[in-house]
Amino acid sequence: WKRYSVYYMGVYKDPNYVSAFIVPAVAVLLYKLLITKSGNTFRTILYSVCCLILIVGVLATGSRAAFLTLLLATIIILFYFIIITSNKVLKFYTIGVLFLSVSFILIFVLPDFTVSRFLDFTKYADNIRIVYWINGLKVFLENPILGGGLGAASTYLINNGLSYSHNVFLDILCGQGIIGFVLLMIM
Repeated sequence: WKRYSVYYMGVYKDPNYVSAFIVPAVAVLLYKLLITKSGNTFRTILYSVCCLILIVGVLATGSRAAFLTLLLATIIILFYFIIITSNKVLKFYTIGVLFLSVSFILIFVLPDFTVSRFLDFTKYADNIRIVYWINGLKVFLENPILGGGLGAASTYLINNGLSYSHNVFLDILCGQGIIGFVLLMIM
């Protein structure tokens, strides 16, 4: 089992990019399920199934940042739900179903590799990402104005025996230069 990512026309993108599109959709679905009640049973089931599929998708990317963001969004939405709902049975039922669903996914659906990725942080004890970023900045310094092209930082790092930069800002800065970076910041 590998982490799911984006590979299009010869350009690899980190799984964090994939999860960045999925997490907001999960948050919206959770909000629609818990806060804006439609009264339509089919729609509720559809939203629930889609939400579970998207949660599995987020977890399959192996992105710890997405996992933490999803966890934070869920906590905020649940907190809001608890505040606005007066029915205590419904509160406990909803929290219990969400807890059991996530537990089921973590225990039975995801492979051990992905689960251990969320729980084991010992691999980063030597701050390897700083090494990636310093080496990635070399690409930026070669073409600071327009950049080295799409995927320049990752290509450089991989060709030098390292891994991907794991930094969106560095990827933009190296690939599109100062001009692309400033345009991104303006957006």
